[in-house]
Amino acid sequence: MAAVAGPWLPPSWIYNSMQTESFVNGVWSEILRSYFPLNSAMTNNHYLVLPEYWVWNNKRTDLVVKHIDGNGNVNNDQTVFAFEGKTVGANFDDTKAQLLYYVKRLQRHSNGKKYGMLGIGKNCAFFYYNGQNLINLVANVGGGVGDYPSPHDIRTYAFGVGPDAECIDRILRYIVDKLET
Repeated sequence: MAAVAGPWLPPSWIYNSMQTESFVNGVWSEILRSYFPLNSAMTNNHYLVLPEYWVWNNKRTDLVVKHIDGNGNVNNDQTVFAFEGKTVGANFDDTKAQLLYYVKRLQRHSNGKKYGMLGIGKNCAFFYYNGQNLINLVANVGGGVGDYPSPHDIRTYAFGVGPDAECIDRILRYIVDKLET
């Protein structure tokens, strides 16, 4: 029996629709909801994936993940993850600069890190913010997750939604684990 990566990954036919920003954002919204559930039977952590979130000064990112406390209060200082999606062919460096602007303005989570992600067409890249830069998160060959400091070429660390599902799953599980410790 083949292992299925992730709590939920879209059927392969949906990958071809990931050409426009709205489809990119829609697919990733569904994927992120499965990793950051509103009602988690496994933990006491609850999350909410919010679209078009106002971050700062009339600027908004495509999606954020907010941690909700046990009383159901959405707390501004618990915005834990930002996502910026773009159409196929968008410039990775420009999109990364835009994501950096958003992630810098998120309130820091209690574990000291802020997380972000780019989705450009069928490709994606993951980061954490170290207080100055976005650091690439990569799935190590032998298992686990590591980081690669910028300014390495981000395209080297981009994953394809279909072919790299296991790497994407490993990184998202790593982020969730870090948020829950």
